Amino acid sequence: FKTKKQNVIPSFTEFAKDYLEYAKQNKKSWDRDMYSLRRLEPFFGNYKLTEISPILIERYKLDRLKAVSNRTVNIELVLLKRMFYLAISWDKGEINPMHKVNLLKEPGPKERILSYDEEERLLVSSPEHLRPILITALQTGMRYSEILRLSWKDVDLENEYIHITESKSGKGRNIPINETLKKALLELNSEHFVSKSVGTINVDDKMCYNTKVLHRRRAGLRIQWALRSWGFKSPLRHQ
Repeated sequence: FKTKKQNVIPSFTEFAKDYLEYAKQNKKSWDRDMYSLRRLEPFFGNYKLTEISPILIERYKLDRLKAVSNRTVNIELVLLKRMFYLAISWDKGEINPMHKVNLLKEPGPKERILSYDEEERLLVSSPEHLRPILITALQTGMRYSEILRLSWKDVDLENEYIHITESKSGKGRNIPINETLKKALLELNSEHFVSKSVGTINVDDKMCYNTKVLHRRRAGLRIQWALRSWGFKSPLRHQ
């Protein structure tokens, strides 16, 4: 008689390796998943996927909230939910325990507009080779990774717009260029665009984040880099 072969259920650590390989091939933001897995693994690592229950996840939530924000915990829980969906589709799991776990409430983003003085302090405190990156961010609200991927072929100075070909959503879009940004772009060396001004620093490297933090501290500003998504705007942006 032919009997149905039972599926081997992996441990969380074993499946995390398979998931990360999948994410590297299918997700632009796979590095964020890698950071989340570094937090999830110490807690869930030795459990089989079928042993991870809603109450175990609730314990993880309480434990993580001692050190990080609701937002960070939710990012990790969303990844956990995605992993279980994938495990089920690969016949390595049976149910998704996240169906019975609620995400934490998050406060809405706070709107804050940089004053002229704050913007000037930020630019003055930054090295000359990073200033074009900051000006581009302040005047457009583009993400850091989007700026680093830019090249001159993406810039139309005549019609005054920047074309983003690779965005987080996967869709392209056009961003207007105002006079402040246009002046900064025209002053750049014709052979080196904004994205070349950081040398060989990897977009996914922690050094990028540390560099951003360093120059914000030098300016005496407690702001996030993602100016648009975090609600920060430049007073010059629409002029």
